[in-house]
Amino acid sequence: MTGEAQAADLERRFGRAGAVWFEASPLGGTVAHLTWRDAQASVAIFGAHVLRWKANGREQLWLSPAARLDAGKAVRGGIPVCWPWFGPHETRSDLPAHGLVRARPWRVVETVAEADGAGITLAIAEGTAHIDGWPEGATATLRVVLGAGLDVSSRRTTRAVPPCG
Repeated sequence: MTGEAQAADLERRFGRAGAVWFEASPLGGTVAHLTWRDAQASVAIFGAHVLRWKANGREQLWLSPAARLDAGKAVRGGIPVCWPWFGPHETRSDLPAHGLVRARPWRVVETVAEADGAGITLAIAEGTAHIDGWPEGATATLRVVLGAGLDVSSRRTTRAVPPCG
């Protein structure tokens, strides 16, 4: 699906008039934009990366002017999701620094537009098991809410794997 087609599909399914909208970003990929009162935030579907947060007329986050949303490359700046490890992998130098989810597409689970803010929830799950090193039965979820401030919360779950024999 092209960036324009993905953005249009997400807009149709998850757009919230005046609060959450989607676009094919000039950085590549699809970006969700949150608006609440005079604040704005932008979240890339690729990597579930918070790219931008503007409040009180000022940018609150730094994003590299060279930032691109490309498969296999992490975005520099903003607020990244580093999971299931931070920094280099303890035992495998062939795995990417800061985990497996920074340079992967996530899926939109939910958007909200309420009196106290606008938000989006994204997830990446065990269906991504073709990624070497992915923890069995794992799901990562990121929720970004723009309201009186910017609230970014993550949750990781793993399914218990029964012992063999």
